[in-house]
Amino acid sequence: MYIHRQIETSIKNSLNTAKIIVLYGARQVGKTTLVREILKARAGKYINCDLLETRQALESQNPSQLRTF
Repeated sequence: MYIHRQIETSIKNSLNTAKIIVLYGARQVGKTTLVREILKARAGKYINCDLLETRQALESQNPSQLRTF
């Protein structure tokens, strides 16, 4: 069961103007579920920063490596 969150509307509105949206918060509060629900209707890309390889790539100062995201 999906629970609509108040921030969902703000995120959807920001998708039209922002290149990147960072969503963070405590564990197990529904961040991933919210993102997946929003991306169902869009061709957006979801990046899981819990993965070590993703975090390391985003911490890189190498512009060509950052462009892959």
